[in-house]
Amino acid sequence: MQKIGCFGWAVIWLLGIGVIAAFGEGGNPIWALPALIFVGVIVAVVVGSMRSKNKDHSAELLAVAGDVEAWVSAGVDAEGNPFDADDEQLLFVLPNVELLEYKSTGSTYSGGSAGVSFPLFGRVRGNVGGNRGSISRNPEELLLTDMGRLKVSTERLIFVGEKEAREIDLDKVLDFELGPNGLWVKLAMSNRQKREGFQHMQVDQIPIGMAIGIAKEFADKGLDAAKDYAKKLAADIRSTIAAEAAAKRKK
Repeated sequence: MQKIGCFGWAVIWLLGIGVIAAFGEGGNPIWALPALIFVGVIVAVVVGSMRSKNKDHSAELLAVAGDVEAWVSAGVDAEGNPFDADDEQLLFVLPNVELLEYKSTGSTYSGGSAGVSFPLFGRVRGNVGGNRGSISRNPEELLLTDMGRLKVSTERLIFVGEKEAREIDLDKVLDFELGPNGLWVKLAMSNRQKREGFQHMQVDQIPIGMAIGIAKEFADKGLDAAKDYAKKLAADIRSTIAAEAAAKRKK
């Protein structure tokens, strides 16, 4: 059984006020209809707001699947050049990419003990002994530190941001973790102690996790493997959206 929640209780409260105003002692039934209309408007506004926050991005994802399939069929890189196994080639260029890094949010001070306290004058007191307290570094968190453009090639990831630039060799990537729909990715690299990642929230463009996955497959296994991987991703998008649409029709 679902909980009523704050919004549900607010609606019940407003309905109660409307009923009291319409039919309570000294009330006037003429207020019943306006009260119900008022509550109905509030419900419609809140429900509409919730739907807008949970917008269905099926159309955008289907367009992404089409773009991936077109990339496979075209057989050319992002600059229109046919693929050549001997040269590095640019696969994707993603704008508005956010750099994610593990960093500490600062320090925390813990106050010390003042020891023995004695009066000096008035309400002012002095202290003898005790300790000075300590400062400890806060645990590191994954933070957004820069924004820029990411070039995904057959050999490297090249990030050029507003504050700094990064270059990551794909053969140094040991593992990568993808977020929902591939909108963010966390990378583990052999030449760096800390993991870092990228986020790309453009739902109408190829997700960053998908782009890096295709590039990594290309770097490890070649063009044919990258194409097979890309076709499977596109098929997964289509089958997932079809399954969700079927589930909605059954409700």
